[in-house]
Amino acid sequence: MRDSTIAWIAAAAHVVAAAVMLLFLREGLPPASDDARIAYIASHRALWTAGWLSWQLAVLTLIALYAVLARRFGGAIPLAALAIGTAGASIDVATQMRFIVVLPHLRGDALALLDRELEAMTGYAANGLYTLAFVMFVAAGWREMPRLANALAPPIAVSGFALAIAALMHHALAEIVSSAILFPLFTLWTILIARWLRNA
Repeated sequence: MRDSTIAWIAAAAHVVAAAVMLLFLREGLPPASDDARIAYIASHRALWTAGWLSWQLAVLTLIALYAVLARRFGGAIPLAALAIGTAGASIDVATQMRFIVVLPHLRGDALALLDRELEAMTGYAANGLYTLAFVMFVAAGWREMPRLANALAPPIAVSGFALAIAALMHHALAEIVSSAILFPLFTLWTILIARWLRNA
């Protein structure tokens, strides 16, 4: 598979996952009340499962894109970035499976405790590692990548780290706002990288 094709797939996967989050997952997540969330998940279990699986696909395509960039740039920093991103993916996939399998069966304090744990794991740990890896790739390929992609890198990094901090602080509104900035910008960045890889 061509490098540019992997980047296009990653962009498409993130568009789908973001749409699924808005349409099918948002009502099952904070800041909705626990009772409303559980009722929604129980009555939309197939959509809840499919929604998280779409995010797992986005994770896999992200790591595939990171692997393309690591091979393209070469050297220790891109390889380290790939390792960091892969560590984030392992956390993310495991966490998303617990959203699918475990969380729908919990109530009360058990739900609240697991909810905070999963939020920290996916929003803080995994997303923080993805963002750190992204920054490292940008630093390694700054002179090669398109100017517009480089211009998008700072707001992507800031919103990515802001999302991580918001998740750690359990601040649902800040998570929503930072995600609303991060994912469209990252998708646009990925499209620019796909075009660059096609022409490189």
